[in-house]
Order: sequence, then structure tokens, then C-alpha cells
Amino acid sequence: MTRKELKQLIRESIEEVMEQQATENFVVNGKQVDVQSIQIDGVRAGDYSDAHISSATFTDGVELNDKELDQLNSMAGDWIAQKAIQGDV
Repeated sequence: MTRKELKQLIRESIEEVMEQQATENFVVNGKQVDVQSIQIDGVRAGDYSDAHISSATFTDGVELNDKELDQLNSMAGDWIAQKAIQGDV
């Protein structure tokens, strides 16, 4: 496999995952998180290891508290990484 083919395969795989996760529903304490409200911090050029959700709200507009943010970060690790890699933060 050439480098160009590998890049294309990776790009297609990421796009597929993102399409699946576009419909991702995160539920914390029985309440749905508004994915559009999620703020991701800790992203530096080329380094996504510290990426994390710093704030979010539920679909009813109530902000997640620190404990709920911890739960969300635990369940959304792959989603956070994909958003950070794509620069969609």
C-alpha cells in the first residue's frame, strides 16, 4: 500500500466514524447532552493528549457540573480525540 493510499484509507475511516458519531447521543445521569454545546479545551498543535470537554449543557439548557463533566469525558474519549484531530474544537 502506498503512502497516498494509506492516507486516503485513514481519511475515509475517520469520515465514517465521524458520520456515525454525528448522531452520537451522550446521556449523563439520565439526561441527554446537547452535543452542539460541548466545548473542548487542552488542544495544542499536533498534541491532543490533554484534550477534554471543559463545558457542556444538557438539551434542557442546564450546564453540566464538574462530576457530570468527568462522566462525559470518560464516555466521550474517542469522540473528543476525533474532534481535536479534525480541528473541530
